[in-house]
Amino acid sequence: MASHSSALKSITIANPVLQASVKTVLAESLVCGEFVDVRFFLFTRRQRSGKVCTPRALYANSAVLKAASPYFVGMLAGGFSESSVTGKGTGFPADQPSVMKADPYAAEDSDYEDEDEDDESGDPKAVQDMRDEVASGSNAKAAHPAHSIPPSPASATAIEQPGGRPLRTIVIKDAALTTWQWLVYYLYTGEIAFAPLQSQGAEYRATERKRYQTEHPQHPPLCSPKSMYRLADMVDLSLDSSTRRKYS
Repeated sequence: MASHSSALKSITIANPVLQASVKTVLAESLVCGEFVDVRFFLFTRRQRSGKVCTPRALYANSAVLKAASPYFVGMLAGGFSESSVTGKGTGFPADQPSVMKADPYAAEDSDYEDEDEDDESGDPKAVQDMRDEVASGSNAKAAHPAHSIPPSPASATAIEQPGGRPLRTIVIKDAALTTWQWLVYYLYTGEIAFAPLQSQGAEYRATERKRYQTEHPQHPPLCSPKSMYRLADMVDLSLDSSTRRKYS
């Protein structure tokens, strides 16, 4: 087991403000019972046509995000022209397409799962399940007031939760869910688990991905180093330079 633990690369968070924000938010959650106040929807699958589909949810705390980078301050500032406040019981925004033309980088982004065949429906059952998610009461763990936000390529909606306060919901269109999951996890813990490089071969990469999921079923799949550093650049976040040299 120890010989395979190196897939999890520990990175020290150099930003003391970020470290303090994580501790503050955790302390507050012990009293208020709330940690999450923002939800992202990101696409998970890539069709042969080049479109991406099957959006899934990722939950986060806005205070931690904003402490990490000015990019998130702007994204979460509110006042975005496409934002709206809807009634409780809304999951994936009904006004957003569940299948869309991908960012040019998506064609080579290994953090998307490839579909065997095109499905122009974009897995409608999965999307409908998400839209029904809050209404069924299965996911009422997030609440905090907010409007929506960000610069393109995201769109946002403030979603009212069963507790009565809205949950800011943002649809991200230019990166895969797995990459964002590890970005948020890194902001909380200072750790990212990278997939082996493509130069190490498809068979080895597949074996290590499967092994990691077996050993860490609660974690996201191993993420592409290239995709992570691309995302870090997009959100103006500096990762450990030695890790960049090793994996990029």
